Amino acid sequence: MEHSKLRVAFKPMNFFKKPFALILLTIIGCTQRSFTQEQAFPYKLKLSTEIPILASVLGVSLINTYGLEEPMPLTDAQLSLFNSTHINRFDRFATTKASYSAEKASDVFRDVLFIAPAALGLKPLINKEWQQVVTLSAIYIETIYVNRTLTTLTKNTFQRKRPYLYNQSLSSDEKKELFDEGSPQKSFVSGHTSMAFCSAVFLSTVYTNLYGKSGYSTLIWVSSLSAATLVGYLRIEAGMHFPSDVLAGAVLGSLVGYTIPRIHRINNSKVSLTLTGNFAQLTLRF
Repeated sequence: MEHSKLRVAFKPMNFFKKPFALILLTIIGCTQRSFTQEQAFPYKLKLSTEIPILASVLGVSLINTYGLEEPMPLTDAQLSLFNSTHINRFDRFATTKASYSAEKASDVFRDVLFIAPAALGLKPLINKEWQQVVTLSAIYIETIYVNRTLTTLTKNTFQRKRPYLYNQSLSSDEKKELFDEGSPQKSFVSGHTSMAFCSAVFLSTVYTNLYGKSGYSTLIWVSSLSAATLVGYLRIEAGMHFPSDVLAGAVLGSLVGYTIPRIHRINNSKVSLTLTGNFAQLTLRF
């Protein structure tokens, strides 16, 4: 079904196109500026680290697939019963939001942040340092899959209704149009926000570890986290998530985006992941 009604009803957000390009150019530019900075490569792949991570992801994926039931489809009668007064005051204002253009803008920024860490591989790729390329790629793939798996588990567990279902200005047909953009009963946590912060924190953390703290690393942190925050804001404006969904997604994504690279650090005294017998132990010391 087309979204023509929603396009007319809500204002477009074309002003987000320029920041989109600016963020990507900033990240690539900072990485290129750092090509002359020599620093020991700080990451290493080890079976004692990779096996517990992959086993955990597989286990949670099996729970998502076979251990949790999908929510039942909503009927017209159920849609007519949703009332925003049942929502806590902190989240309630989100039930007045609905914007197709905001939703599409959130897709764009999420995708930019998802792709941005590829810039970290430019230097080793140009220098033909293939082991570094493989290591960075493997760590990022692991990070994305851990975050995605945990996000899916949370969504399937809580099965929270999305805020647009409570929007009295939308007809039942308009609400059904929005079903195509994601399950109406998987609001918590925000997957877009979780992915955006996961990629942003991964990018910023790894860049800092590769090239050291500098004005460029600060710029990477500020620009990437600003873009991730914008994704969360757009998800609320789109009527797809409550503020609490976005905050939880930001925390989850940030933790994963920081922790997975951290446990791959060489001579890392603060974080360790060990496999002993049938048990995997993750130790964090701050």
